[in-house]
Amino acid sequence: MGSTPDETPSEVCALSPYQARHRASHPPVWRRPGVVVPTVAAALATAAVGISALSTGVTPTASATSGHEATVAAANLLGQRQQGKVDTSRSLSRPQNTAQVKANSANTSRAAQRAKALAGSSSAAAAGRQKAEQSATAARSKATEAATTAATAKAAAAKAKGSTSGGWTCAIAGCGGTFTSGFGGRWGTMHLGDDFATPVGTPLRALHSGTVVTVGNYFGMGNRVEIDYGNGVSSIEAHLSSFAVSAGQQVEAGQVVGRSGNTGHSTGPHVHLEIHLNDQPVDPAPWLRAHGIF
Repeated sequence: MGSTPDETPSEVCALSPYQARHRASHPPVWRRPGVVVPTVAAALATAAVGISALSTGVTPTASATSGHEATVAAANLLGQRQQGKVDTSRSLSRPQNTAQVKANSANTSRAAQRAKALAGSSSAAAAGRQKAEQSATAARSKATEAATTAATAKAAAAKAKGSTSGGWTCAIAGCGGTFTSGFGGRWGTMHLGDDFATPVGTPLRALHSGTVVTVGNYFGMGNRVEIDYGNGVSSIEAHLSSFAVSAGQQVEAGQVVGRSGNTGHSTGPHVHLEIHLNDQPVDPAPWLRAHGIF
């Protein structure tokens, strides 16, 4: 049986001259009755079958790529993909060398281990240096603290004993007292000594070894003790509340000779201290400083 065109002769005759020329350059597709012409969908299905073959390794048959069978195969393939039965994710992937992959992985692991070891070594060294510095700092601090403590203890012991360089000592026990008034003119009269505020009953000491000259009450000075240390040096301690020595007694440096008070012309509990050189009163402060006791 002969082939027939898609359009009937009457339809061809009805074409315009332009359409006729176009038809002449693009001849119609002829088919035999009962043969299905592949459509665009069939062509796409054929391509899909080819792709599936690449991924699954199955070679399509001629019947699977033509006509109605191609369309059915495409539909089946699409259904399988939707159901997750066909894996095409590796269809375009490049096969890899398993040995090379393992070697690369091993190299990467060794490099990571070396980096970790180096980092650990560096951290350990830094920690060691820091610990050494901390130990050295602690040792220096401890040594400084020990030296300071020793010096403080020595000074405290000397102060408690009342000893100073040259055998001279503080008149007030523990070198205490607060300086309140100095040598010189005051209230229209001459103040011949230095005043130190002290609580009543504070022990008063001999500045050096010597001999007690006088003990008693002397008008505005109240109770006082005068001691001769030799070489023209003597002292007077006044406004005492009590005595611990008597006239003519030999005393040692730092020996208690009486206790402070508020006797005589006094504005409050204090000690009036005078220093005499060759029977002349001098400013006690410079003399005491010169002997390390003020």
